[in-house]
Amino acid sequence: MNMYLQKGGSKLPWMIGVSIAVLGVVAYVAFQPTYHNYQVQSKLADIFPSIDACRADVAQIVQKTTAEKLSTSLFGCDGGASSGVKISRHLKSIAVSNAGMITVTLDYRSLPELTPTSSVLTVVPLLDATTELKTTDVRKAIAQWRCGSAQDGTTIPSQYLPSNCRG
Repeated sequence: MNMYLQKGGSKLPWMIGVSIAVLGVVAYVAFQPTYHNYQVQSKLADIFPSIDACRADVAQIVQKTTAEKLSTSLFGCDGGASSGVKISRHLKSIAVSNAGMITVTLDYRSLPELTPTSSVLTVVPLLDATTELKTTDVRKAIAQWRCGSAQDGTTIPSQYLPSNCRG
């Protein structure tokens, strides 16, 4: 038995060590993109309180306005760098259309994963599952919001958006 140990012993511990190292490399390669997307999503999370406040403002105005038609002058949540208001370090501006669609432009300089052409998020008010709010839909309840749809003008890649904001 002494002779066996002097020749170098079993190769099993060496093989286990190599196997663990290989599994570690495979796990890193497989999960690194997912982790990166999660990091970007967590940075984007700080813009959603501003979006939620704007959604609440739009919903309240739509239901309680005495105007005959909706217009941008009714909504008070427009803002951002162009108006001198700093809302969030990742948020450049918020704009509301006549029909209540919220367009958020992110500051791509604070989020290197985005570019000037991939930094817009849209949130659209809906009267039901598919009907968009129109300027003549005053004093109606907004049933839900469509968030992050490319058809509405969102240019941020969907993998960076939270799961509840992907169209």
